[in-house]
Amino acid sequence: PLKQLGETPSLTTIGNYAFEKTRLTRLGDIRLLQTIGNEAFYHTHLTQLGDLTALETIGYSAFWGCDELEGVGDLSSLTTIGGEAFRGTPLTKLGNLESLTTIGDSAFEDCTNLKIVRLPKTLKNVMEDSFKGCPLGELTVQSGANFECRCANLANRLRQLDGIVVTGGVP
Repeated sequence: PLKQLGETPSLTTIGNYAFEKTRLTRLGDIRLLQTIGNEAFYHTHLTQLGDLTALETIGYSAFWGCDELEGVGDLSSLTTIGGEAFRGTPLTKLGNLESLTTIGDSAFEDCTNLKIVRLPKTLKNVMEDSFKGCPLGELTVQSGANFECRCANLANRLRQLDGIVVTGGVP
């Protein structure tokens, strides 16, 4: 069975369901990767995502069910995290997300180990239940951020931070 995706430096897209329910544990060098499709790694055994600095989009449920995925690297070009993309994974922190604009519905729902989250000033939309069930212990928001937040858990946590004004979105 497939356990490792070796060096594939010219790969730009991993399509929908590409590695769904495989025994894949590791990704090699895929520095040009721009898109990860829906359910691409659904229920695999990935433990870590390295630096994917060209990645722009993570599709719906791309990593849902990856019960061993604890970390992500530099995702500095990422603009969109699809709904339920990392739902229920044991992530502890998010890497560099300096270009992020959208976090989809339930993207990190039930990531009960997710304690370190840094939201960039590029963020525009945080959808419903994006961080439901997450502790968000070390939450920081980059100066100048102005986004619509439809996630009650995140909105409540934001209200606890000094200098953050929460308006609209959820009550």
